[in-house]
Amino acid sequence: MPTTELTAAWAGIDLASSRLRVCRHGLMLYLAADTTIGRALELYGEFAESENELMMEIVKHGDVLLDVGANIGTVTLPLARRIGSSGLLISFEPQRVIFQHLCANIALNGLTHVDARRTAVGSAAGQIYVPLVAATTSTNFGGVTLLGNAEGEPVPMIAIDDLKLERCAFIKIDVEGMEAAVLQGAEQTIARARPAIYFEAKRTAATPSCFAWLLKREYRLYWHFAAFFRTSNFRNVANNVFDGRGDINALAIPAESSLRFELPSVASPDEDWQLACRKWLTSGRDQRFFR
Repeated sequence: MPTTELTAAWAGIDLASSRLRVCRHGLMLYLAADTTIGRALELYGEFAESENELMMEIVKHGDVLLDVGANIGTVTLPLARRIGSSGLLISFEPQRVIFQHLCANIALNGLTHVDARRTAVGSAAGQIYVPLVAATTSTNFGGVTLLGNAEGEPVPMIAIDDLKLERCAFIKIDVEGMEAAVLQGAEQTIARARPAIYFEAKRTAATPSCFAWLLKREYRLYWHFAAFFRTSNFRNVANNVFDGRGDINALAIPAESSLRFELPSVASPDEDWQLACRKWLTSGRDQRFFR
């Protein structure tokens, strides 16, 4: 049954701490207490959808992809549908309760070519402590950091190079400050496969080092702001409860690639994203990724 017919015929299920709803990319199980992704799916049936729209211009049928910091699968699901069963998507999520929801969403949507792993990703193999956050805690589960934790649940950590991938077309990274470590652990893969890379680029200590690392390896860098809300959302809800909030991301494309994007370029590692995007937006260029 098509998604639109499911939406009309079935309102979903409320569980003890989770909700199951029909959303833009299929059935989604999410935490009712999650103040960001969960709330967006509840109200709008989608989350930061311009991220997915941008990725769809990069990935293609049969690709091998990595979703590092997959959360409950708001990116995993559309990427998996895009590449089809002849492709492979490895999704990493170290938080226990979030990983359980990721696996549920993969299974509910029949995406058997997704390899979900409850593993952290860093610069080298090892172990890291992951905070155990109760499923009923009102918080942004996508904002939980693994940096500097001396307590929590021990979870294995790998480097992307440990996967020994023969090919890799795209890597999405959302790891709350560990982006530089993920890139360092993927150096051989990036040199060999030259994937496109999409990563969170908040103004943290890691951001300039990520930019410098990628520029040195001959990548073109673009800024991308992904709003949590957009007017053309899946449920056609006009009220924006996120008040302009969104994720500040960067897109890295190999210099030799023919792909081009109407997005503001990153000119230097220390560039201020607000100034760069403001100049770009006032220049009259295409603003579709900033809606």
